[in-house]
Amino acid sequence: MDSALIKTARELNGALIVLLYSAFSRTEAIEFNYKRLSSNLRLKVTAGGMMLLKLYKKFLILGTFFTSLSEIQSSNKKHFKRSSEVRQSLKNMEIDQRKLPA
Repeated sequence: MDSALIKTARELNGALIVLLYSAFSRTEAIEFNYKRLSSNLRLKVTAGGMMLLKLYKKFLILGTFFTSLSEIQSSNKKHFKRSSEVRQSLKNMEIDQRKLPA
């Protein structure tokens, strides 16, 4: 590989790590570290950050979907349990009615 390409890749990787670390620590650090990058790296870091943000949003949406799905499942289980209780009580009522003299 071209040594300039390797150097750029290392700088980009380091810059992304610094920016991601800064994102979780302080907002001011992001702006400071972003301003220290060259303009070419700024574009690449911005594109990489946007991709990470899009991935985060997709995972957030998926997480919300699976949480809703599990809530629906638990609701269905409660409903099924209740409906089985009602069925059982109806069966018991039928049995009780059969026992009554006509």
